[in-house]
Amino acid sequence: MKNKITVFAIMSASLALVATSEGISVIDLSGGPPAQGSANGAYLFASDPQPTGTGVIDPFLREQNKPSEFGINTSISKPPYDDKPGPWTHDLKVSSLATVTYNSVNYYQFSLDGNQEMNGPISMTTFKIFVTGGDPFTSDTDLMNLVDTGTAAFDLNGAGAVRVDITSQNGSGSGDMYILVPVSDIGTTGNLYLYAGFGLDSAGGGYESNSGFEEWYASTSNQPRITAPDGGSTVALLGAALAGMYFLRRKIAHA
Repeated sequence: MKNKITVFAIMSASLALVATSEGISVIDLSGGPPAQGSANGAYLFASDPQPTGTGVIDPFLREQNKPSEFGINTSISKPPYDDKPGPWTHDLKVSSLATVTYNSVNYYQFSLDGNQEMNGPISMTTFKIFVTGGDPFTSDTDLMNLVDTGTAAFDLNGAGAVRVDITSQNGSGSGDMYILVPVSDIGTTGNLYLYAGFGLDSAGGGYESNSGFEEWYASTSNQPRITAPDGGSTVALLGAALAGMYFLRRKIAHA
């Protein structure tokens, strides 16, 4: 199935569209809301919820490294990759997730709080979700084997390489982006493992990770949920932007 990626952002009556670099589709959320895009059935939205610090949200994955980083949520005391061990990196049950309805389809919502120098942007190059049955992993070797050889329930790059450029806005404590992943891909039971990577893409494009930890949190019955704009509001925003461009051009032409 051919992958479709769209991004809409209305800024100063202009329309920002998805770009392609070296065969990699780039979803640009770095300007903040209302930028949005889609890839392989998931929807991504720039956001700015505040506050999102510890005590307000319950992160299930923290990761940190320079100039790139990879992390996967687990309760293993010495987790693999660039995980930050502790209470904010832990196992997650699919059954604990709340559903979000967008365009009459049910999704799970995963939110990101980035942390970059001078609140600069960061690029996400990998986003995969694995689901397993039985008990959660207790061996980092087995968990890494899942990432290396297992089949992801969802892969943002599953229909073509994608890079997502994200603003880190006000640093840690201010949310930056969330992604809606179809419930139909994940199911409703099992252990959920989110594997995410940040840094330059395979062609050297994008933004490196360069400061504090990035953290992920999910929409559950106990966690804040960000309301996704409905399809009608998106169309209205696009219409307003195009109308603004039309009248601006007429004004310039008659000046």
